[in-house]
Amino acid sequence: MINEIKFLALKEWRELIGDYRSLTAAFMYVALGPALLFMLASKWVANVDAEPNLDIAVIEHNIAARIVSHIELNGHTASIISESQRDQFDLVIEARNKPHSNGVHLYLSGAASSDAKSKQLTAAQSLINQFVHQENRFAQASSTSTTFEPAITLSIHTHDAFNAQQLSLLRSLMIFILMAPFVITLAFVSDTLGGERERGALAQTSLMPVSSASIVLAKYLAGVAMGLIGTFATLSLGLWLIGDLPLYKLGFSLQITPVTIVAAIAWLTPFVALIVALQMFIAMTAASFKESQNYLSMLSFAPMLSVFMNDKVEGLALGHWIPLVQQQKGLMALFSEQAINWQYCMVAAVVCLSLAAAALLVVNRELQSEKLAQFI
Repeated sequence: MINEIKFLALKEWRELIGDYRSLTAAFMYVALGPALLFMLASKWVANVDAEPNLDIAVIEHNIAARIVSHIELNGHTASIISESQRDQFDLVIEARNKPHSNGVHLYLSGAASSDAKSKQLTAAQSLINQFVHQENRFAQASSTSTTFEPAITLSIHTHDAFNAQQLSLLRSLMIFILMAPFVITLAFVSDTLGGERERGALAQTSLMPVSSASIVLAKYLAGVAMGLIGTFATLSLGLWLIGDLPLYKLGFSLQITPVTIVAAIAWLTPFVALIVALQMFIAMTAASFKESQNYLSMLSFAPMLSVFMNDKVEGLALGHWIPLVQQQKGLMALFSEQAINWQYCMVAAVVCLSLAAAALLVVNRELQSEKLAQFI
C-alpha cells in the first residue's frame, strides 16, 4: 500500500508541475500575500513619522462638549462616547466630579508603548492642559472669593496594551498566515477531486488495481505537501519583507528568526492537514465542480472570521478546542514573545488530526460508492 501511495502521490505532483498555469495560480498567493502585508505595514510605519493628528474620545459628561469644541478648534478630531466604547480608542478623556466641590477632574489615558504613542499622548496632554488653563482663568475671573481652587484639574494614565496600530498589524499578520494553506491548496484540491470526477478521470483511477484508500491518501499527502511548501514560502517571504521595517516605532517587536519560522510551520502542520482534508471533503461531497469551488472559496474566508471574532470565541468554555482559534493564539504568542500554553497546543493538534481523519474516511467512502458511475 505504501508503494501505491508513493506512486500515486508522485503522479499528482508530476501532473501539477507539468501544468504551469495551475501551478502559477496555486502559488500566486506566495507573491501577492507578502506584498500586501508589506504595503500595509509600511503605511502604518509611515503614519507614525507624520505629525500626530490626534483623535481623542471624551466620555459623556456635562463639560464633554466644551472639551470636544476645544480639541476641534485646534485642528484635531474628537468625539463624545459612552463608557462602554472607551476600548475602541487610543486616547480617552474621562471627567469626574470632585467630591465636596463643584470642580471636575480630568483623566487622560493613552498608550505609551512606543515613541509614536508617547508623542501622541504628550501632544494630547499639552492640548488638554491648554483647555484646563483657559477654563481655570475664566473661573478665577468670575470668582469673588479671595482664595481660588482650580475648577478643573488633570492627571495622566498610561497603559501598555496593544494600541490600534499594533492590533491591526497583528490581525493582518494572522490573516495573512492562516489564509495561506486555504488559498494555495484550493485550486489543486478542487481539480484533483471535483474536476477529475466530472471529467471521468477519477472513476477511471478508481478502477485501477489499487485501493481507494491509497488514492485518497495519495491525493491528500500531495495536497498537504503543497500546502506546507506554499505556507513556508509565504511566511518566509512575508516576514523577510516586513523584518527590515522599523516596527519598533509602533512599539512592536516581531521575533523573526529561522527558529521561529520553523516552529510556526511545525505548529501549522496539523492545521494544514485539517484544511486539505476539509477541502477534499467539500470537493467530494459537492454536487458539481462549480459548487465545490464556491464552497471552497467561502471556506477561505474562515481566518478573517476567526481573527475578528477572537475575543468572543476566547470567552467560550471550550474555546481552546477550536483549531483555527488556537492556531491564531499560538502564532501570536510565538512572534510576540508571549507565553505559549503547550497543553492547549497539543489539544488543538489532536483535534485537527482527528477531524482530518474523519473527513478522509468520508472521502474514501464516497470514492467507493456507486455515485461515480454517473460520471463515466
